[in-house]
Amino acid sequence: MRVLLTGANGYIGRRLKYALLQKEDITIRLMVRNLQSLSTTATEECERVTADVMHSDTLDDALRDVDVAYYLIHGLTHSNFRDLDRQSAQNFLDACIRQNVKKIIYLGGLGDKKTGSEHLLSRIETGEILSSRPDKVQCIWFRAGVIIGSGSASFEIIRHLVQKLPVMITPKWVSTLITPIGVEDIIRYLVAALDLNESESRMIDLGEEAMSYGDLMLRIADGMVTGANGYIGRRLKYALLQKEDITIRLMVRNLQSLSTTATEECERVTADVMHSDTLDDALRDVDVAYYLIHGLTHSNFRDLDRQSAQNFLDACIRQNVKKIIYLGGLGDKKTGSEHLLSRIETGEILSSRPDKVQCIWFRAGVIIGSGSASFEIIRHLVQKLPVMITPKWVSTLITPIGVEDIIRYLVAALDLNESESRMIDLGEEAMSYGDLMLRIADGMGLKRYLIPVNVLTPKLSSYWLTLFTPVPYGVASSLIEGLKSEVIVTNNLRHELFDIHPHTLEEAVHHAIKEIESNQVISRWSDSGVGSAYRESADNISNAIFTDSRIVDFGETPPHNVYRSFCMIGGKSGWFGYDWLWQIRGVIDKLFGGAGINRGRRDSHKLRIGDSVDFWKVIDVVENERLLLFAQMKLPGKAWLEFKIQDHHLIQSAYFYPDGVSGRLYWYALIPLHHLIFANMASSILKRAKSLTD
Repeated sequence: MRVLLTGANGYIGRRLKYALLQKEDITIRLMVRNLQSLSTTATEECERVTADVMHSDTLDDALRDVDVAYYLIHGLTHSNFRDLDRQSAQNFLDACIRQNVKKIIYLGGLGDKKTGSEHLLSRIETGEILSSRPDKVQCIWFRAGVIIGSGSASFEIIRHLVQKLPVMITPKWVSTLITPIGVEDIIRYLVAALDLNESESRMIDLGEEAMSYGDLMLRIADGMVTGANGYIGRRLKYALLQKEDITIRLMVRNLQSLSTTATEECERVTADVMHSDTLDDALRDVDVAYYLIHGLTHSNFRDLDRQSAQNFLDACIRQNVKKIIYLGGLGDKKTGSEHLLSRIETGEILSSRPDKVQCIWFRAGVIIGSGSASFEIIRHLVQKLPVMITPKWVSTLITPIGVEDIIRYLVAALDLNESESRMIDLGEEAMSYGDLMLRIADGMGLKRYLIPVNVLTPKLSSYWLTLFTPVPYGVASSLIEGLKSEVIVTNNLRHELFDIHPHTLEEAVHHAIKEIESNQVISRWSDSGVGSAYRESADNISNAIFTDSRIVDFGETPPHNVYRSFCMIGGKSGWFGYDWLWQIRGVIDKLFGGAGINRGRRDSHKLRIGDSVDFWKVIDVVENERLLLFAQMKLPGKAWLEFKIQDHHLIQSAYFYPDGVSGRLYWYALIPLHHLIFANMASSILKRAKSLTD
């Protein structure tokens, strides 16, 4: 089935496009007036055609071989929009008939022609025109009222009013009855209409509960997510975007680290939990706050975590936040590692003022999900080692849980009708770490054998993990230390308070592997930390003492292909030559406690700010213009690698800011290798770009 989507850059069109991309056995064709306005995803995964509904002669090519056409166009921004809408609809209908299109799916507005506004009348007239030839083409005409969704005009008006005005003097129209509907439900209806087994044209009204505009305003709430760039935060953000009647505010230290989706569909605020004076603005008018922050990468992380939690709690109390939702770790204070103790102390602080703010404190053990540190360690071990000599910690009891189940609990806690603070343990089946490794291997179709020994100390075990897995020594050491104590559930509140049926371990493993194999990994353990990297870059890159720049003319090669080419750098794609030198550098980095080159990347083709690329971090990416990487390898200084497109030239630059004499000696010693690597890299990027197809 070939489907044409008009209005693909509009509010509904963008969301519908992504929903349709999840369906099998359909080809999506996007009709726009300007192809440059389409995103990279659209250009890679959809057919594209230029046409204009006001010029009927352009429509036949767009509609050729199309079975179903979505019509999501209106000319509200023009003074004569009613005339334009009528002419556009007639042109589109006539072209659909000429090209034997079977079905038109149209989204209009609820209302009555006798009392409707000019805007509504235009929508009704458009629907009447598109459904006027049922003998030639079927029309499924949906009618929706007030759309509830981040970014919708109606919702944004209400959100800004209730945020800024504690008391409102309202006009009489707030008593007008309306029927709201969530944008995700609209998308579901639009997608379902593809397979609607009806031969007649239909007008279908959407929405369930009628209410006054005033009631709607009072029922819209606010929520905030901290740690939005972390492993759990990124996934929670996408889950919360599916909920109706909430506004999501993302709190980060650096706005540049947020994705396009975040900037378009969420409020954004800069704040730092270590600076309490920045938190009040972030928490103003917030009802529920998720706390997903910890400072594991710092040597004094326990002190930082305690101070951060206290600052956050105090600010929540000052701003009258109703509920804090926190995710910590399972375990016992008597036997817990430093890492686990810090998580427990954070939970105790956040839940220490139940008279002022409720705290829902979830505790989870080993997280099973694509990109989680624990799962990545096990996955790499069982992939690479058929037989493993294991330390005694593999017999420690743990309770794994799928990351998707954690997200379900975190989202469900928003609506938990409890007044008391609660500590809720998550997970179902306790097992040894060794059993977990063998069951994950089995889920990957691998037969593995474990030989436990007592000679591997925690330090040796940490180096062992560092050698065979993507995690650096610091992370491996913290995880190994945590395995000296059992992490099992101590209460059943999850069953008493939530109607959630967790996935089995095998289901969680299957889902994680599927995400990895299909390049659908939403977040990784290494995602956080971009804020500090960005600040270091802003402070130092302009002062870099050493630079290696290559400027290459790429001639007639399309600039977007050059961009796509250098964005494939790292991971399984390699470094455009001399990969063996990069591998040696990665091993050296691992030996000194660095990230190493086998950290890979989240997606083999696409990059976003915050992504890890082996031992680099993406700190800036501008589509078809720039990619900036910050080095996270162990260095006597700071380093950056930049790719820019400017006037049909690729500008590739390596920057280095040395720490004293050792940094300068390091740079001079590597000049011969830099000459080989970077000269070859620039030419290889262009060679790959020329081989890419549009």
